Amino acid sequence: MGHTHHARHLLNDTGQTIYINTGTWADLVTVPDSVLVDGAEEAFGDFLVRLRHDDGVRALRASWADIRVEADGSVSQAKLVQRAPDEG
Repeated sequence: MGHTHHARHLLNDTGQTIYINTGTWADLVTVPDSVLVDGAEEAFGDFLVRLRHDDGVRALRASWADIRVEADGSVSQAKLVQRAPDEG
């Protein structure tokens, strides 16, 4: 699946869970595409200043796997749960 910090929940063709990646518990920074184009040096500089001052460019997106295992060892439920950044 590659090394990614993004939460993912993959199902097979029959709808059964085959893979859950809970992501990371670290803050994620998304660099806007608009600051990565030629001629956007000033916008990129502004983004770096906002990052240095922790001015709304980082987000913590808590996520976890909710897996229910029955007494016989079978998995009755497997799902990825994600909390939005503003859900305290």
